[in-house]
Amino acid sequence: QRLTPPGWAPRRVLDLCSGSGAQGLHAAAVFAQFQRTTVTLVDLNPRAVRFAKANVLMNGLPRVSIFAGRLYDALPQVCDGSVCELTGGRYDLILANPPYVPSMGIGQLFVAGGPTGESVTEVVIRGARAALAPGGKLMLVANLANVHQAFPAKAEAWWRGEAPEEDQDLDVMFDVMHGDVWTAEEYAGNFIGPDDTMRQYRRHLLNVGIGSMTNGFIFARRKPDSAPGRVLLSAPGRGWGAAGTRAQGGGGSRCKGRVRGVPGLWHALVDVSSSRHDQALASVAAMLSDSVPVACAPAPDCPCIRCVCRPHVLRPVA
Repeated sequence: QRLTPPGWAPRRVLDLCSGSGAQGLHAAAVFAQFQRTTVTLVDLNPRAVRFAKANVLMNGLPRVSIFAGRLYDALPQVCDGSVCELTGGRYDLILANPPYVPSMGIGQLFVAGGPTGESVTEVVIRGARAALAPGGKLMLVANLANVHQAFPAKAEAWWRGEAPEEDQDLDVMFDVMHGDVWTAEEYAGNFIGPDDTMRQYRRHLLNVGIGSMTNGFIFARRKPDSAPGRVLLSAPGRGWGAAGTRAQGGGGSRCKGRVRGVPGLWHALVDVSSSRHDQALASVAAMLSDSVPVACAPAPDCPCIRCVCRPHVLRPVA
């Protein structure tokens, strides 16, 4: 609520991996005053769907639909051969809190995110290309692997899918904000289980190429006049203005993708008494802003707390 422009209300909200519906139902409550926002919840777990239904009833929230199934496949669609479209149209806001823990193939479904923890996150971003409306926003919260190794470019590759990459820029902008960063060894140290299994998990992380893990947000904004799945040809490293036009250098340009670290991000955001609360809110708001001038510059100090930073990390500067 505090991070969206005053008066802005999405017509259609989608909450993927919704669990008990915390994100989607909060959006339904926040935007209920506009009497036009519809919210759709999707989760694979039947138990989570039952909890979400109970929360809708207890909170008396209108215009909420709940579907059980796998991500976008659970949504009503009409298909012509191998081409399918959402029957209700695309979404102005997509929220997601997918399973994100790197998995060795065992463990509970609600946390297991594949070998690197990114399997479900990748499917969410790849599917958003067809589901996110022009000018729409995707907000995803998860653990992120190797956040300082060109993570926005990785997200763009997921979005692009099978589309050619050469000399192309996309109709979407990805930004990443993260909290404390742990080495693979430190992350594995949080594993709950026998010591032998913990050592096996640490080897797994290193074998799949995970050097560090962090918790964070992936923000995506689609160009306002983009067509579904459209790939735009343009010069790399440019950004959009508030109206969706490409900014040409100077103070109005944006990084192609920004990565910024805020120590203790989770605690700073939810605890209003935290000394970093205002900084965390301002940082997230800047990431989501369509009009705040942002330039690219090498980070002057390391945003990591427990890992070695890469020299190409970028941060927004006013």
